[in-house]
Amino acid sequence: MALIGIWCDMYKAPRKIKAAFLSWSGTPTGATHTYDFSVDSQTESFVTVSSSTDITLGSGAYYAIAYPDYTRGATTTNNEVYWFLDGVQIGKRGGSDHYDGESCDNPETSFVITGSGTLTLRQTAWSGSAITLTSHCKALIMKVEE
Repeated sequence: MALIGIWCDMYKAPRKIKAAFLSWSGTPTGATHTYDFSVDSQTESFVTVSSSTDITLGSGAYYAIAYPDYTRGATTTNNEVYWFLDGVQIGKRGGSDHYDGESCDNPETSFVITGSGTLTLRQTAWSGSAITLTSHCKALIMKVEE
C-alpha cells in the first residue's frame, strides 16, 4: 500500500492531450518534395497550416505520425519520407518497402517545442519512377500539455 502512495506522489498525469487529424497530398516531382496538408479536425485549435506545406505549432510536447497510401507501377518504385521540424530531419523514416517488404511504413516522431515551430513532411529519396498518393493519406498530431 505504501508503494502505491509513493508512486502516486511521483506520477503526475498530463493535464490535457489535444489531437489534430490532417490530410496530406501531392505528387512528388523529385527526391526532395514537401507534401501539402489540410486540417480535417482537432479537439481544440492548436494546429494551423500555412503555405499549404507548413504545420505551425506552439510550445509543448508532440507526437506526429503520417499514414501514407500510394499507387505505384512496380515494386522497384520506392520512396523515403521524414518529418522535419524547423528544417531539421527528425523521427523514424516512412515510405514504401523499407521494413520487411511491407507496402507502406509510417513516418513518426516525438519532439518538444519551446516557443513555436514549423513541422513539414518531406520526401527525401526515391527510386524507380514517381509514386502517386491516393486521397487516403492521413496524419495525426498529438500535443501533451503538462
